[in-house]
Amino acid sequence: MDQEGKALAVMEVAEKNKVIEEEKDILHLVKLSLFQGVPYKAALYLSQALEAGKVEKSHKHFEILADAYIQAQEMDQALGALQKAAPLAPNGETYVRQGQIYLEKEDWKKSIESLRKGIDKGGLKKPGLAYLALGIAQFKNGATQASLETFRAAQRYPKYKGQANEWINHLQTE
Repeated sequence: MDQEGKALAVMEVAEKNKVIEEEKDILHLVKLSLFQGVPYKAALYLSQALEAGKVEKSHKHFEILADAYIQAQEMDQALGALQKAAPLAPNGETYVRQGQIYLEKEDWKKSIESLRKGIDKGGLKKPGLAYLALGIAQFKNGATQASLETFRAAQRYPKYKGQANEWINHLQTE
């Protein structure tokens, strides 16, 4: 067993014995669990600590929780964590991330709603990607004209111009 594995084992025993009470120790346990490839356990530790008020209910902590659930392939729980993180976020990135997961789950309406919130909140690192995802969700939801307008907005971003053009061409030939 490597050092991190041993550290995790010690921390898990401490957690079971209710010795771990401080936020920094709980977050250390969560990070060790993620590092050791047990994201579901990490999510459980953090979720329980958030519910018990042992860890601050902050954007950062809900994002960590969402990451753990995503790594554990638990998308519904990840969406729940993102739902709590998004209003606390300084920008629209969390809403966009939520919208992309809804897009993968083929929940077009929720994807559209989340992506719009993210774009409206602003401060996005890749706004072109958000517009592209929104256009796809709109198209899949049957809003062809709205998706065309959204793909035109995505064209303004050089990195996504080619993909936006492909979608626009596809829509115009349909």
